[in-house]
Amino acid sequence: MNITICLWGQLKQTAGTDTVLLHFDEPVSIETILKKAAADHPTLFPLIVDDAGAIRQSNLAFIEGELQPFSAMLDSSAELILMSPVAGG
Repeated sequence: MNITICLWGQLKQTAGTDTVLLHFDEPVSIETILKKAAADHPTLFPLIVDDAGAIRQSNLAFIEGELQPFSAMLDSSAELILMSPVAGG
């Protein structure tokens, strides 16, 4: 299955692109998807994964407009929107 990660905010700026494409052969959790994206794109790693190796809880993952926990499983091709924290005033 093909997963398209649409990057927003600081993630998009850091990656220099607005999408990351990944392929998996079996159902996979959003956590696994994000760790693979971080491993494949080292500039994103510190923004996605914390020092303990866990997904940073400040990031938000959406599928079809619905906020998803990182434990959610995907079993078909999907578009995942990943948003980093937004700062400003």
